[in-house]
Amino acid sequence: MHDTWTFSAESPLWDQLGGDGYSLIDAFLSAEEVERSLDLIHRREEEDRFQSAGIGTLGDYQKNRVIRNDYICWLDPSLPDHPLQFFFDRIRELIQGLNRYCYLGLQDFEFHLAYYPAGSYYRKHLDSFRGRHNRIITVVCYLNQHWTRGDGGELVIYPEQGDSIMVEPIAGRAAVFLSETIPHEVLEAHQPRFSITGWLTKTPLGTGFLHQQSL
Repeated sequence: MHDTWTFSAESPLWDQLGGDGYSLIDAFLSAEEVERSLDLIHRREEEDRFQSAGIGTLGDYQKNRVIRNDYICWLDPSLPDHPLQFFFDRIRELIQGLNRYCYLGLQDFEFHLAYYPAGSYYRKHLDSFRGRHNRIITVVCYLNQHWTRGDGGELVIYPEQGDSIMVEPIAGRAAVFLSETIPHEVLEAHQPRFSITGWLTKTPLGTGFLHQQSL
């Protein structure tokens, strides 16, 4: 884990991803950026834009409340003057760094707002089937101000080697990990839990079905 986002060869992120398959970045977003992100989430809640999340893609897509019961709202970074433009710019910097120092050949990204009401969770899973190469890197950026132990909603990462890692969803922190090889789960939330969650991809996404409800 490191305490500030640095776009340089010295950042431990690159080696941690290559060696452990995951890295944690505190202060990926500032307190003000977290506040702006939460403002958007609350506006989308008032507009009833959040939808029950599903699993799978295309023909395999389904909603299974036993596996996950959170709510999401897809984001469209192509919209002019998007209120989360600062976040998309940060992700583009991250992609540049990953391509420069990890040689991943990333080209695009997709993100959504995620809302876990009290009692919700997401059981252990992978974000991409091995060999598909559609989602390469997962990024989860937390927006939970004043989070304390007992609020729940921790991310549990299961590295290929070693013990599981419990990640507290503290505001501004980002969890970055390999989508195909790092199983993970979200433990039951006891208080509302918010994040910006998505994936870095090797293929341009265009305007597929994921973005039909983007905002």
